[in-house]
Amino acid sequence: MGEVNTGGPDPDIDGVRRLYRDSAFNKAVFDNFAGRSTSSVETTVDRLHAVIHSERAEVSRQDIVGLFQALARRGCGKFVIGRKGHPSRFQWKVDLVSVGKVATGEAEAFEPLIEPDPLLAQKEEDEFIVHPYMLRPDLRIELALPRDLTSVEANRIADFVRTLPFVR
Repeated sequence: MGEVNTGGPDPDIDGVRRLYRDSAFNKAVFDNFAGRSTSSVETTVDRLHAVIHSERAEVSRQDIVGLFQALARRGCGKFVIGRKGHPSRFQWKVDLVSVGKVATGEAEAFEPLIEPDPLLAQKEEDEFIVHPYMLRPDLRIELALPRDLTSVEANRIADFVRTLPFVR
């Protein structure tokens, strides 16, 4: 494992904090980043769109592209437009969790991006989809399920939930 350096200017802390204050959409994205337990070397537009769309009703791919372009201008990484079957994506120069924490004011500096060991790393972004569910009017839960979930696996999960003890 080692630090990833994509070159370019040092990230602009004040600029990222201004982005956070600029819109409710930006705030939702940065709050999502700050709340993550793991980082990523790369984030696709489609993946972030699915995650943020599950958290808020109105979001467009263009909103995400615009934010990624703004983050690139502020030195947080590089926005790559998808070509020849490759998705549009953001390649991080710094740790994305720290970007969220700097934006929200929880941290004073960006953490370096640590490239995961390819033998140990799972591509969580590509493997799972987060499904929000309002269990009760005041309780929202999320299930992270494999992108290629089969109906047999879905039935196994349903059977598992039926076996859970319930308190009365």
